[in-house]
Amino acid sequence: RFLKKAFTNPHSYAPHIHLSGTPACGILETLKIMEKRDVPEARICFVNCLSIEGCAKSLFSQISLGFYLKRTKNDNIDSLQLDLNQLCEDKNERLIAVLLDAQALNCFTSSFLKAFFDISRKTRNGRFTFVTVSHLPWLHFQREVNSCAAEPVSLIFQVPSQDEIIEKMKENEEEIPQKFLRNCIDHLIPTSNNPNVIKNMISETWSMANKEEWNSASGLKKYVGDLDGKVGAENDWLDSSSSLMSAASKLVLVSSYCASHNHPASDKRYLIKTHNKEKVRANEKRNEATGTPKMFDLERLLFIREALMQLYHHLKNESIEIEPKLLVNSLVSMNRLILVSSKDNLDWPKLKCVTPFETVRQLAQDIGIKDINIHLEY
Repeated sequence: RFLKKAFTNPHSYAPHIHLSGTPACGILETLKIMEKRDVPEARICFVNCLSIEGCAKSLFSQISLGFYLKRTKNDNIDSLQLDLNQLCEDKNERLIAVLLDAQALNCFTSSFLKAFFDISRKTRNGRFTFVTVSHLPWLHFQREVNSCAAEPVSLIFQVPSQDEIIEKMKENEEEIPQKFLRNCIDHLIPTSNNPNVIKNMISETWSMANKEEWNSASGLKKYVGDLDGKVGAENDWLDSSSSLMSAASKLVLVSSYCASHNHPASDKRYLIKTHNKEKVRANEKRNEATGTPKMFDLERLLFIREALMQLYHHLKNESIEIEPKLLVNSLVSMNRLILVSSKDNLDWPKLKCVTPFETVRQLAQDIGIKDINIHLEY
């Protein structure tokens, strides 16, 4: 209600709104619905701060692409400011930049952040708003971030209790029986307190349940047990992170999946013009068929990434300017990759890709790799 009032009332202007707390991730769906239904004159841009890793050009690029600015590459804040002012004049739209995982902005200097957040105050007619989203309240950011700009309007989302989640689910999911609902929530609460994740997992499980057998003890146990497989991929049940990754991050993640699920001996396939699948020994084939991610080093990842850019030429323009090692750090922060080697091994770390296949397949299609299977051993 607050956001709707803030963005639809022509007499209200909030240059910066900060949303914090675990359930704040639900703001994405709220803003997407609001954009279409309540604020038709608004243009909303989502920026994934985890994929920036201290690169100002990457930050400017995500904003420019999100708002469809004439220049998709801005080298400094002044040029970005000019483009935003021009857009406000030409379109007479309200611009809302949503910065997800805003705690990642800690890596920028205080002088840069002050100038960056001043964009909203310098945009003409007060038609630009920053919305920062983080699990941290604004006061818990590093002092350099906290003190560099005027205090934002802050909203803190408290994690609801188990009974509150049940009541909310009963309102929105009337067709799900309360017994099924309560058993699933009892099972999920110890591993996830994010109501958006819980709602999505239960709704998905119920949609695939046999409505005639779920009420038996064995049937209920089966469907509740199915939730365990979804908990491990919790991020994929959120409404945000995968779709908001930059093309460069998606390419690094796809390359990581290939490195983690292919035998090293098969990497030579990327050097073959026809790119046919290479034959492997039977025991290697059995190991690959399990789908269990295996450790790989950064050098293999960089090789596969470079090979994919050679095979898909359009990826060069989107990825060539961004340091892949920084993107790897972002993907580790997002729990898409896990660091296997010591944290002290900064030059050539060893990693595993723990992102599910379906997510990687979708991300590959997003960047123009129509069939990821041709790059996999199994």
